Amino acid sequence: MEYIEGQQLYKCWPSLPWWSKLRVAITIRGYIRQLRRIGSPQPHPGPLSEEPRHCSGPSWFGRNFVGPFPDAEAFATFFNRKRKRSLRHEGKSFDISEPFVLTHNDLSMRNFILGTDGRLWMIDWGWAGCYPQWFEYASLQTGWEILGPWRWRKWILGFVAGFYQRHANLASSISWAVHTGYLL
Repeated sequence: MEYIEGQQLYKCWPSLPWWSKLRVAITIRGYIRQLRRIGSPQPHPGPLSEEPRHCSGPSWFGRNFVGPFPDAEAFATFFNRKRKRSLRHEGKSFDISEPFVLTHNDLSMRNFILGTDGRLWMIDWGWAGCYPQWFEYASLQTGWEILGPWRWRKWILGFVAGFYQRHANLASSISWAVHTGYLL
C-alpha cells in the first residue's frame, strides 16, 4: 500500500472540465474491461481465497456477510430464494449466465483518486472478488449522484460498466431480504 497524492474523485468532479470527465469515464471503463479479461482465478464465487469465504460488498448486500458459496449454482440458489421471499418478487431469476469475473465491487467516487500527475487510481479493494460481471454495474448504483439526473447517470454508468439495468433492478428488489437476513 502506498500513499497517492491527489483528490478523491467526488471532491474534484464538479471542477473538472467536461473533457476530463469524459477521460475519467473512459479510463474507468478500461479498468473494468481489464478486470473482466482476468476472469475468475478461482472455482468459487466471492472474495479471493483458496477456499470459499463469506461475501460482502455492494449496497444491496447491506453490510451483511452471505455464503460462503462452493460454486455458482449455490450462489444463484441463495439469491433466488431471497427473490422468491421478497415482497417485490418479479419472477426473474438471479442471472449467472455470464462468466464470473474479478470485480472491485465498490466503485463509488470515493474509491477513485485523481492523482496530481493526472492518473486515475482505484483504491479500497476490500470487497473485491469473483462475481457475475453485472455486479460492477449494480455496485455503481450508489455514490454517483453527483453525475446528475438519473437518465444521464444511467447512461454514463452503462457506458462504463455495461448496460445491466434489469440485473440491477433485480438486485435492488431483493436487497431488503438479503440485508435483513429475512428467511434464509
